[in-house]
Amino acid sequence: MVPEVIQAVPEDDTPPTVGEQYKALWVRYRNALENWANEQCEIRSEERRILNRHHNEYMRAFEDMTGYDVRRTLESRAAEIRKMMVWTAEKVFAPEGVSLKIDGYDIHERFRSDEDNIDAFDPVAIWSYLEQKYGGDFGEKLAWQQVARGFKSKFNLDEGEKVVIKNGYIVLDRSVWLDDFDKKQYKKNRLAFDCVESISQSLNVLSEIARWSDRIALSHDLHRLNRTFSDRTYEVQSRAKHPAGDNGEVIIVTYTSRFEFLIRQDFAEQLQVFLGTYLEIEP
Repeated sequence: MVPEVIQAVPEDDTPPTVGEQYKALWVRYRNALENWANEQCEIRSEERRILNRHHNEYMRAFEDMTGYDVRRTLESRAAEIRKMMVWTAEKVFAPEGVSLKIDGYDIHERFRSDEDNIDAFDPVAIWSYLEQKYGGDFGEKLAWQQVARGFKSKFNLDEGEKVVIKNGYIVLDRSVWLDDFDKKQYKKNRLAFDCVESISQSLNVLSEIARWSDRIALSHDLHRLNRTFSDRTYEVQSRAKHPAGDNGEVIIVTYTSRFEFLIRQDFAEQLQVFLGTYLEIEP
């Protein structure tokens, strides 16, 4: 009799999702933790036997790890996994080089990980939800909309505000404030910490719009200036010019009370198109 030929069924070569990978780590971690808790209880029991004749329950070298301790540890770890999955989604579902902000509180409420619900914690379900809500075009549009809103907020743009044009550049002003301690103690004109953060955010949104406009050199230069202004050794020099991009697509002129952002008109036109496209839409 000719033996029947059985063909092997090829395995699914689809790479595991982020949720599936975290699910595997979660199961592995939980098993290891519960095994270690059991081992600790056995160690503590053995220590009790050693010290039994002294009748002193409060003296010990080892601690029990109770079921409550295990659940609290798992609750904390699940919360960290949830945060990391949101962080990963913000990177994966955003356009390259652009920030996407996802409401972590919404994920927390939908997929709670307190000790009463720890058995139901499922990274696969979390990732599936993130993928459905933020994957594809939606996440990209939302990211660009957030950039547009960030630009409007950081540069205080109001409808009807007069646009200042100087030598072919649109002029946008950002107020800055100096660190009082550095100014009084060291006679140094250094930006205050909260001002550094505000300027950094302004440069970030401008850099992201430059990337949308395919002005990659400008985007990189704005990141470089961000590092310069964020350096704690940086001192503000009045009327100093900091060009960025090809032939000065953006020039930042620094003063001790404000930074003047000069945006070349060709880039300003693209900026206007970007704001018109993303500022009011609901993706």
